[in-house]
Amino acid sequence: MPAFCEDGPAARRASIPTCTDTEGTRLHSHHRSAAAANPGTQTTLSICHLTPAWQREGCREAAGAECDLLFLCPPERVAVWDAVAAYVQEHLLVQKGVWIPTFGSFDTISRDIRTEDGTVTLRWPVFHLSGNLIAVHHLKPRRESLPAHRKLEPLKSSEVAAAASVTWQTAQACIQSTVSLLSGCLKNGENVAVVFKDIGVLHIDGLTFHMKFYYDFLEKLSGKEKFRKALLKAPWLLDMVVSRAAPVASLALSGCLVVFPK
Repeated sequence: MPAFCEDGPAARRASIPTCTDTEGTRLHSHHRSAAAANPGTQTTLSICHLTPAWQREGCREAAGAECDLLFLCPPERVAVWDAVAAYVQEHLLVQKGVWIPTFGSFDTISRDIRTEDGTVTLRWPVFHLSGNLIAVHHLKPRRESLPAHRKLEPLKSSEVAAAASVTWQTAQACIQSTVSLLSGCLKNGENVAVVFKDIGVLHIDGLTFHMKFYYDFLEKLSGKEKFRKALLKAPWLLDMVVSRAAPVASLALSGCLVVFPK
């Protein structure tokens, strides 16, 4: 049975419920680590549990090798982050930004695309990673982030909790412990992806991060006809698009990829 590690103070929060789920998400590739190949059964706290970094050392050191990464997540965590994504999407669609404390912020701006028939103005999403995460892990955006100058309202934990059918304390604990675990993964040199349901995927690879959005979400923001018209004249916009059909693991250039929240 593989060993699992817990993430510091977040793992010891008394308000986080226990869970006995034994199903995990596995990212498949050519190389299979021994720990990931034999998941076993284990009771877990309400945070993701990863095989310890020392067990994956051989995976990271093997030239050109990729590995499986098995981790467990209880339903509450997935439900909370799905509710966060729904909350963010609802606000962005009415041109309101959202600040997720300790994690980052989402907003929209006007973006002009010149075409033969004139200028097409799109409503474009903008993501800014938390300054603390950037400073602690020396991260930088793969592309310079577009500016968003207005002050944003913080995420309302009570609304997220109601949508996820949990208490607001559990909702806050899930968000904070996920950020804590994500930070621990970055400290250990792991590549990380955070999936926001129906919005897109944040990918942190090495020292760079990049937020990509789903095609249909961008259509919703600007209108299907307007977005497609702009795309014909500015195909470089596709660099900001991630396919729903493509496996999240395909974002990783090499090595393991830890995917949150599931």
